[in-house]
Amino acid sequence: MTPTSDDRARLQAALPKGTRMRAIPFGEAVAGGEAAVAKLSERPARIALVLAESQDILAQAALSVLGTLADAGDAIPDGPDDAAELLARLGGRRPAFAESLLLPDYLAFFHALPGSFQVGVADRWGAAEQDPRFRAGELHCGTFALPVTRCGRVAIVVAAPTGNIPPRHGKLAVHAWLQDVFRADAAFLLEMSQP
Repeated sequence: MTPTSDDRARLQAALPKGTRMRAIPFGEAVAGGEAAVAKLSERPARIALVLAESQDILAQAALSVLGTLADAGDAIPDGPDDAAELLARLGGRRPAFAESLLLPDYLAFFHALPGSFQVGVADRWGAAEQDPRFRAGELHCGTFALPVTRCGRVAIVVAAPTGNIPPRHGKLAVHAWLQDVFRADAAFLLEMSQP
């Protein structure tokens, strides 16, 4: 089923006032790479909703998207009941919902990025194992604990823009997880709209 322009208008209308949703290229938030962006109307198999900030209104916007997808016939298992629950999941206060990425998988992703970008991250933040989201392992090399929650074919994350500062390894690990583990087909940024 392909949604019509009425479906897209209903989705935009369902977002809380003062918020907007825009498609983002997958590499945009990582290293400025170019990528084709699937539109929500094309019904991508897996969708990443990226909250620009950990704010109640943006969590409400994510819930509106989930509700609109459910109304269109999508199954949304394990969806949060409200914005507070979603933010709690994303804040890592409920470890049962945490996703993780093994260090070797992260390093394969990281080493595929442009060399100058890798140097900038390492110069600013040090080794991946020094990141606050990194957890050393007793039986493996360690993992990154990620602020991600899955709701069927939708993954929701918080990834605040970093401006000109290179992102931390933990933020890059989220992108690695979305790309290589979740295999998102499209990413949409939920942010505050400009007045």
